[in-house]
Amino acid sequence: MGDPARRPTLRRRLAALALGSACALGVAEGVVRLQLRTDLFAVRVPGSEVVMHPEAGGLTGIEGTSVQRITSLGLRGRERAPDDALSILCVGGSTTACEYLSDGETWPDLLGSELSETVGETVWVGNAGTSGQRAIDHVTTLGQLLDPLAPLDAVVVLAGINDASHVVLHRGTPPADPPPASGGQLARVFAVRPLEPALWPLSRTALAQALHRLRRARWDAAALEDPEGSAYATRRELRDRGPELELALNLEPAFERAYREHLEWCVLATRRRGATAVLVTQPTLWSTEDASALDRCWFGWVDALPWDGPTGYVRLEVLRTVLSRLNSATRAAAATTGALLVDLERSLDGDASAFYDDCHFTEAGAARVAEEIAAVLSAGDRAFRSR
Repeated sequence: MGDPARRPTLRRRLAALALGSACALGVAEGVVRLQLRTDLFAVRVPGSEVVMHPEAGGLTGIEGTSVQRITSLGLRGRERAPDDALSILCVGGSTTACEYLSDGETWPDLLGSELSETVGETVWVGNAGTSGQRAIDHVTTLGQLLDPLAPLDAVVVLAGINDASHVVLHRGTPPADPPPASGGQLARVFAVRPLEPALWPLSRTALAQALHRLRRARWDAAALEDPEGSAYATRRELRDRGPELELALNLEPAFERAYREHLEWCVLATRRRGATAVLVTQPTLWSTEDASALDRCWFGWVDALPWDGPTGYVRLEVLRTVLSRLNSATRAAAATTGALLVDLERSLDGDASAFYDDCHFTEAGAARVAEEIAAVLSAGDRAFRSR
């Protein structure tokens, strides 16, 4: 049973240890609170760096190592400078993020270069694209970024592919979206959010927030595109082995309407702040007649993501039909709101040189995207015309 005389000493030691640990955690909490910015919404962790090696995965149309550095604003691209003549924000999913393309090769970066040459002054382009984001997420993103990034001269929104995949995943009837500004939605969209530090619950401490940012920085480095690109071969094999499902998907009118309304909100919120809104339709490889190019495709999972054991896959024609409906909704949103429209579905769809898989752009594809968006902006907004 032990020596009773030693019990008070043991208790004192345990109490001292607990007090010392609490003091150490308190000091660490205080230091972290001083170091973490408390006023920032960011889709990526500021100051992080991502290095990928797409050549290891044999991705068509991409050469060399991909290096992407995240700015102090949590965006891809260069830091914003006081002497930038014009400013643009690009919002979208992975086809905007251009994960495997290095800095300077993404279409937002090339858009900045194209317009800088046209205008004769520097044009800043911030890339807020993030893998997996849908139209509802673009509302959440712009709802928190438009004012802090003001003044902006234009906002470009490329949407459709993730919403189409979401529809197929849920057999045509996706669940209702959460409110765009809800806590769960903000936590899902932003890697960094303003701190409201507290000591309880533990999830609200600065230490917990710092760990969350560290995890997100590591997640950003892999995202849905692993650093070597090897996951693409695995996903294609899964699709080849999985059963092809004969599904005639009927896109729910409520989902299609919500998709269009989300894009209209993005346009109107942009215009209320005096900026030009540009909506872009999503092209894919799916209509190509090049059978070997179609071997790059891996989209179309049903009931679960490809790494979680889906029931099977739908034909690419089904995916194309769903996405075309959403692209039509994008055109309608542009027509209703007066936004500029860049119809990439009509100009790039099925071009095997533009995509390394179903929908993600090669270096040549990104250059084409930048050229088309620059041309529409230059024609539709006098600020971006040659001076």
